[in-house]
Formats: sequence, structure tokens, C-alpha cells
Amino acid sequence: QLVSLINNIETISSTPLTQQTQSILNQINNIRYEKNKNSECRIIVVANPKPDKAIITKISVEEGIPVRFSVQTMFSDTNFNAEQRADLPTNIKDIQSLYQKMTKLYIEHSENKNRMKVFAGTNFIDFNMTGQNLSGFVLTLSRFYFEDLLNINFTDANL
Repeated sequence: QLVSLINNIETISSTPLTQQTQSILNQINNIRYEKNKNSECRIIVVANPKPDKAIITKISVEEGIPVRFSVQTMFSDTNFNAEQRADLPTNIKDIQSLYQKMTKLYIEHSENKNRMKVFAGTNFIDFNMTGQNLSGFVLTLSRFYFEDLLNINFTDANL
């Protein structure tokens, strides 16, 4: 389901999400972009998550463009891992674009009260984002609430 979500990320943000996809997005507690880690985009999904085991989405890139990503499913009660690999669609092979689209999709659709924590630890300077880009990316979304601003550590985000 999440592989399908990534593959259709251009169109899915403007359409109603299935209950399963909505549930997946609501479980995500953090989306991290890491530079110089490895050449794989890895998304970790925790099935039947315990409250202290939210999904963490890690997007890692070494140098150049990642061409594959994996979705790793962990069952929190058994620690059993299942992994699914897929090629990244051509239109989201740019890691910056992928991160922004994942974050935008999550903020638009997730009902997780901590959804703005997707910005934690993110270096926006690497993204070469301007204030105008950021406002169009987040601040104009219908589900952006003022109190969410209180959850963002702007120092850590290097804004």
C-alpha cells in the first residue's frame, strides 16, 4: 500500500485517501531527510504499532540520485521484518522533491496531532528553500493549525 502511495504521490494528494492509507499516514511520527548516509530511500512501516513505536520515514541519499527504495514492515509484537523493494518513479527521483511531496502529503492528510514534527532535524538549507517556497508548501494547507507552530523547533530546522 505504501509503495503504491509513493508511486502515485503526484495524483494521490488531490484525491481522498483509502482508510488503510489514511491509517498509515496517521501513524507516521517523523519524516527525516539524511544526507551522505546511503543511496537507498527506506520507508519503515510498523504494523499494529504500539504507542511508543510510530512509523519513522527515513529518506537517505549518498551522492547522486537514488533509483530504488524499500518499504520495510516491522510487526511491533513479534519484531518480524518484511521488506518490499521498488524502483522510484522517474518524476520523484530527486530526493528533495520526494521529501517535500511526502511531507506535504502527510501534513495534508494525517490527523496525527504531532504531524508537524516531520520538520524535526531537517536542514532546509540543503533544500535551497526560500521563505516563499516554504509558505506555499506548508502554511497555506487547510489543515495547518496555529498551535502546530509551537511544535516546530525552528533552530533545529535551520530555518
